[in-house]
Amino acid sequence: MLHIIICDDFSGWFPSPEHPYVTLFSKIAPGIEFAVHDAVRGELPGTADPDGVYLIGGSRKSVYEKDPWILDLLAWIRFSHGQGARLAGICFGHQALCEALGGRVLRAPEWWVGRRSSRVVSERLSRAVAGNGAESGRVTLHYHHHDQVVQLPPGAEVLAASDFCPVEAFALGERVIGFQGHPEFSVETMRLLLAQPLEDFSPEQRRRAAAGMDSGPQAGFLPDGLAAAGMILRLREPGAR
Repeated sequence: MLHIIICDDFSGWFPSPEHPYVTLFSKIAPGIEFAVHDAVRGELPGTADPDGVYLIGGSRKSVYEKDPWILDLLAWIRFSHGQGARLAGICFGHQALCEALGGRVLRAPEWWVGRRSSRVVSERLSRAVAGNGAESGRVTLHYHHHDQVVQLPPGAEVLAASDFCPVEAFALGERVIGFQGHPEFSVETMRLLLAQPLEDFSPEQRRRAAAGMDSGPQAGFLPDGLAAAGMILRLREPGAR
């Protein structure tokens, strides 16, 4: 079971009415079951599912804001981690895991929207992306963020890093993993998002972002996005790395 914890209402953002998490994970694990929980409405999961993975998704909010639902989410993460739950985060969810478990999240110097390649600094991630046909020692994902992790929780390890973002991906033991990038964003989704208005995102930034989409895959999910999704699902396997 993949428990998807929704942290925003992105209705109309995506080219398909089906949520991109469902599309992505159904592609790599046909038949997988989903449960959806809306954190903004206070619908957080109860007792930890011993066979499930909890995926915390993206949001236009910041994890350091004091909205009651954000504080409740961070408290739920701490409680669930203490109970041994398998936790994964994407973008805001990645940041929430770090913030809740003792790390730190700050505003990035500027928006990053588009495609970015980062350095793989962990054998764990290197094995996951091996054979994708991408540049050796690199992982490429789609991004849409203005906050980033600047300090890891105690005991966590960096999986990937870049000059722009020091913690592109991280893991804490075998039950927690986070990605700043969006494995669920297909090329089509990323191009749609790049066409939308965004405050403080200059025409020059938009031009650079569009140019960055011209190399690599031109349709579907990125190979490294599929690999990242696979790592999230492998949290279901006790002892898997």
